[in-house]
Amino acid sequence: MKSFSMATFLLISRARALQSDKDVRKKFCGSGYGYNCFCYMLLDPRILGTNIETVTFEKFVKSVFYVGKGTGGRPLDHFWDARKELEKPPNEQDLSEKYRRIGDIWKAGFGIPKHEIYHGASDHEAFVREACMIEAIQVTNLTNKMIFSSEMNPVIRNGRFSRDSLARALRCENAVRNNFDRRRYMAFCYVLIDPRVSGVKIETLTFETFVKSIFYIGKGSNSRPLQHFIDARNEMDKAPIDQKMNKKLQTIVDIWSSGHGVPKLQFSHGVSDKAALIKEACMIDAVQVKNLTNQKKGEFHGFTRKWDPTTKTEYGAWLLDRAGSTLTIDGFTLIQRNGLPEILRPKKPRKN
Repeated sequence: MKSFSMATFLLISRARALQSDKDVRKKFCGSGYGYNCFCYMLLDPRILGTNIETVTFEKFVKSVFYVGKGTGGRPLDHFWDARKELEKPPNEQDLSEKYRRIGDIWKAGFGIPKHEIYHGASDHEAFVREACMIEAIQVTNLTNKMIFSSEMNPVIRNGRFSRDSLARALRCENAVRNNFDRRRYMAFCYVLIDPRVSGVKIETLTFETFVKSIFYIGKGSNSRPLQHFIDARNEMDKAPIDQKMNKKLQTIVDIWSSGHGVPKLQFSHGVSDKAALIKEACMIDAVQVKNLTNQKKGEFHGFTRKWDPTTKTEYGAWLLDRAGSTLTIDGFTLIQRNGLPEILRPKKPRKN
């Protein structure tokens, strides 16, 4: 295997990025396209600082809380809409995460930097650039609304399932139960939740916020969920140069570092391993793996391999709705760094 220096790696990466930039311009610039679009970012001055000379690339990226595209005065619409909501009585406000961030920055006495780039782009070109920047920063680090599956979005928007989608989800549940759960089993599904997104008040938790707060979906038996926290703690205890943090472990560590415990929710108890794997896979498809710290999609077995994407994601959305109902009854189970066992009983390892 060839060995590259960091400088060589950066040159190769930059060359690839420049080629991608040329490809986008070539594909989306031509007759039939308008060229009055641009991309823009909204920045948090509390992170960015006010001294341009001391702004590093890392600090700049961390300060970005919204990435968009538009024409004319589109970026200003966010501020007009935020002000309109903030002027309402508190009990009538419908504050998205973006509006709440804008309000917090104003309340702290700062103006909000607006950075426009790529002027003169076509609508399609601006969309591609916007999507690539969101992918690079990760939507979980932004206030852009997450894009879930086409079956999950209507449930979030309407707050309920249509009669037809509910009937289809129930047929899936019965089919999985009848084919994979004919005797007593020990497996279950679980989700790990980011309390910085969900908050800690169950009574104010909406289904949308619940889904957005999920950063990992899994299946297991016994104490399987605790292994994630033990792994995170063990990495924290290593010297920084020796730490190997994947996105899941880093999220757990970040939550602990912010002073929170990590909510763990278990549900669908007493199912077979295959049934739990199918349920896990459907939920991952519903939320979209790009919105999670799972490293891959789930596994389907038997007849479920032939399910179409709509069937999988409708069933996944229904399972998550049931999980949310469980949470409102059982409440949060918070996992703190202190109090974890040193190790769990050895068992067959499972890839994330």
